[in-house]
Amino acid sequence: VLSMGSAHRDYRLLFATLAELGLPAVVVAGRHAVEGLTVPANVSVRSGLSAEECYALVRRARVSVIPVDNEHTASGQVTLLDAMMFGRPVIVTDCPASTDYVTDKLDALLVRRGDHDQMKLAVGTLWEDSAQRRALGRAARATAIDRFSDEAIGKRMGDILADVAQRP
Repeated sequence: VLSMGSAHRDYRLLFATLAELGLPAVVVAGRHAVEGLTVPANVSVRSGLSAEECYALVRRARVSVIPVDNEHTASGQVTLLDAMMFGRPVIVTDCPASTDYVTDKLDALLVRRGDHDQMKLAVGTLWEDSAQRRALGRAARATAIDRFSDEAIGKRMGDILADVAQRP
């Protein structure tokens, strides 16, 4: 299990979930994001990694989890898009921005903010269900390429500029 990022993450929830499940996990975050929390023995916390080191971890992840503790502004979208581009199955908190990028049970699993039981069920299920991991990962990659790649955004921007240029 991989979780990355420092902005408004709910590592307290994730650590409690991972402690109960006993699954091997890596969390990549600034030290401030985990300060004061008890890190379970099955979780390794890393920080100060290069982008390439982070990408290598994402490519190897069985499941990517983005636990967000923020109901007012966007958090976690860079981590989400990176995991999607690499075709990794993602569990992300249902919060601002995540719902703009993914559709629950199609290209990611959405969990309610702070819901321990739902997070535990999502992580445990995806860990065990290779068919669901493959399906979510394929759909996530397709969504990322079709909607959020440089090419897709460039085309959309070109369409907008063409529309504006035709106006009086």
